[in-house]
Amino acid sequence: MIRSLNTAVLGIKQFQTSLDAIGNNLANINTIGYKGARVDFSDTLAQTLRAPTPDTGIVSGTAGMQLGNGVKVAAIKNEFSQGAIKQTGVRTDL
Repeated sequence: MIRSLNTAVLGIKQFQTSLDAIGNNLANINTIGYKGARVDFSDTLAQTLRAPTPDTGIVSGTAGMQLGNGVKVAAIKNEFSQGAIKQTGVRTDL
């Protein structure tokens, strides 16, 4: 039970990171030249509770059992795609 709660807490914390990135993107939606961020997730290592057994001539093998340990933020990437061109009227803007 405690493992499940720990996994849930880790997932919620990582989801909060994603919400922070989305909030930052929304806050800067009208900022000229702003490039949005995207959060990529990956799973953490799973704990093997029972190893799989191979097939024999008489008995079929059994599947192993693993317990996932949640997710983690793999990277926060900026989107560098071409944005809309907008005239600012300032000579020093590119």
